[in-house]
Amino acid sequence: MWVLPLSLVGLLVFLAFLGGVFFASLVSVSIFVVWFLSATGVVFLVLSSSHRRAIITVGLCLLVFAGGILRMTWVESSRLDLEAVLGTARSFQGEIVELPDINGAVTRYVIKTKDLGSEEITILITTRRFPEFHRGEWVITTGKLEALPEADFPDYAMSLKRRGIQAVSPFPKMALVDPQPPSFLRKLDAVKNRFEISIRNALPEPDAGFVLGVILGERQSLGDDLRTALQRTGTTHIVALSGFNITIIALAVGWLIGFLHLSPRIRMVVSIIVIILFVILVGGGASIVRAAVMGFLVLLSRERGRVYQMTNALFFAAAVMVALNPYLLRFDLSFQLSFLATLGIILAPPRLELFASWIPAAFGIREIIVGTLSAEIFVLPLILWQFGMFSFVGPLVNLLILPVIPWLMLVGAIVGGIGLISLPLSALAGYAAHIMVAYVLGSIYWFSGWNVAAAALPQILALVFSLPALGIILLASRAYLKRIVGVVPALS
Repeated sequence: MWVLPLSLVGLLVFLAFLGGVFFASLVSVSIFVVWFLSATGVVFLVLSSSHRRAIITVGLCLLVFAGGILRMTWVESSRLDLEAVLGTARSFQGEIVELPDINGAVTRYVIKTKDLGSEEITILITTRRFPEFHRGEWVITTGKLEALPEADFPDYAMSLKRRGIQAVSPFPKMALVDPQPPSFLRKLDAVKNRFEISIRNALPEPDAGFVLGVILGERQSLGDDLRTALQRTGTTHIVALSGFNITIIALAVGWLIGFLHLSPRIRMVVSIIVIILFVILVGGGASIVRAAVMGFLVLLSRERGRVYQMTNALFFAAAVMVALNPYLLRFDLSFQLSFLATLGIILAPPRLELFASWIPAAFGIREIIVGTLSAEIFVLPLILWQFGMFSFVGPLVNLLILPVIPWLMLVGAIVGGIGLISLPLSALAGYAAHIMVAYVLGSIYWFSGWNVAAAALPQILALVFSLPALGIILLASRAYLKRIVGVVPALS
């Protein structure tokens, strides 16, 4: 007889909470069901003895599953009563808390205000592009407030709710507050804007736009032709600020620091500082912070090599994030990609490295390719499910360009950093970035021109493409169970 190790108990509890939140997001759960699950869990805990950890675990999982249901239900039922202000013209003062979303002649701002009630309210403003406002600025807004369009556009309304948005205001009047209160967000944006200007002054187009896309996730400078080429070659992820993107940065940072022969603790501190600086550089939004947490876990997994502990840490981090915002689990694609990419980098490399001996290990090429392909195996089914497009040349194109992307990020960051001090020096460093961009874009454009580069596939095939990831999970689970059965002493 063997006893469940505490690490497995913890993993099952985290999964139970996530399962409860996900279940409650699919169906409306009666409070009587929650009470029944909670009571059953308590019965298991009361009747179990200290030596029957399996029974205790079942009781804990039932209680935590019920807790997950309650958390999602509470969020759905605890919306602020805005009936008094909806449908009427209001004037309020608030801070722009997210980066402006510019789309042609229209810009969307997210504003938080306390002027409309006793609690803080988050409002989505849609207005003309000019005059422009920036994140961290305080504005006075006068216009009509409307409810979220849940009846007409339920998916869009849900995407707003997961961001904490409670009302919308179409085309109100906006003016800056004078004088402006101090704002940390405004300082972050000032650093980011200076960095963007530095890149654009040092590199010609389309190089500058592409480098900003790779480093900062900026897509506004990407032409329609390039967007199409990225989709057809399965490389859109390189210009998307998600966990997949930051895991590439995490791998590159870990590899570069390895040349310094520092102690593991110092390497971890330096790596964390670099990722924190990156988060500040790109604006420090909530989704970026979540992706950065996943990036930290990637560094830990590569540094310590303890797959099972890092898996627990990943599910713990996911459970905490979902507890703070239950909408993430089912409705936030960025969170899902971040989680899956990190899980892939933790679980897959030990299996893939057995087949990657032919890839050169020099300059960390094998490590980067294996790490990024591990992430791609886990995120590909979700991408196919969401977008219905599969790139037949995607694996080959990613194999060719992914080893260059960390270097392009590094050189691009150096070019932007030097440009803050000296534009002539940044232009000189920009030649190296230009060579890399020419190689990456040349590969993407050439393969995207193939007639068989990509095709629209039915969503159901996403289940087929998930089989490799499921196989890796099963192999990792089998190895874990074999290990704990062999080392956990039996109790009489």
